[in-house]
Amino acid sequence: DNAKRGKKLHFLNKWANNHSIIFIQEAHGTIFDTDLHLRFLSKNFWIYRNGESGGSSGVLLCLVSKMFAPNQDSIKHDPLVEGRISNITLERNSCRAYYWNVHNFEIPTQTLRDFISIVEAQVALANVYPLECSVIVCGDFNLQPPNVPQRSYQEPKSSDTSLHNIDHRAGR
Repeated sequence: DNAKRGKKLHFLNKWANNHSIIFIQEAHGTIFDTDLHLRFLSKNFWIYRNGESGGSSGVLLCLVSKMFAPNQDSIKHDPLVEGRISNITLERNSCRAYYWNVHNFEIPTQTLRDFISIVEAQVALANVYPLECSVIVCGDFNLQPPNVPQRSYQEPKSSDTSLHNIDHRAGR
């Protein structure tokens, strides 16, 4: 709905200028729509898109402030998994920062393992060179440990009284 989209874009335009990097998930519309709706932000941000919006699935958008990274050549965008995992790498002088945008939905297990291996290698590099390398992973991580039964939080059970006996005022 256009009114709802307009309110979201107004908020984003107002809010964005205080940030260096912004990750957006589930952005819908064509490349033309993205360019049209984000045209004001494109004056101050480099905009990277991962995926093609078709039907109900959205795309990932990564916005990098031109004040934060004035030279676009210092930015590398790597869409690891279409519409699901993007990496922005910023390099300046001898320093490198890896920024990950992860929308964990319907990503095959092996692909997640590959992603984890990449991030672990980057973290190992950051541990060796902490003043020259950073790794930041953002997104939604709705992963459950293996062998844990799923629990519905939409319908709490009244028999669960463990939370009823907590005195929050006393800090217990």
